[in-house]
Amino acid sequence: MTAVPIVPVDQLEPTPAELTDARKSFADCDSYNDCKRELAIWAVHLDDLAAALARGDHDQAAHFIRIMRAALRVHDEWTARWRQSADIWDADYPAWPPGRELTV
Repeated sequence: MTAVPIVPVDQLEPTPAELTDARKSFADCDSYNDCKRELAIWAVHLDDLAAALARGDHDQAAHFIRIMRAALRVHDEWTARWRQSADIWDADYPAWPPGRELTV
C-alpha cells in the first residue's frame, strides 16, 4: 500500500507574500525574548491546522502549514542575526539549540 500525503509537499513551501507577512510581524522585536513571544503567537495556528485537517480541508491545512513555516524561518533569520551579537548571546544563551541552525 502506497501512502498518500494528506497535504502534497509542493503546497508546503511558504510563498514570498507569506514570508513578507511573517517578516513584518517580527520587525518590532527588540530582543530575543520578543522574538520568542512572536513565534509563540504564530503557534496559535496549530489549532487552526488541526481544525482544517479534521474537516478535510487540505488547502486550508496547507495554508496554515506554510504560514507557520514562514514564521519559523523568519524567527531563525532573526535569531541568526542576533546570534552574531555579543550583547545578546551571553551567559543567558550559552549554546545554540542543535538542529535549529539557519538553513537556506
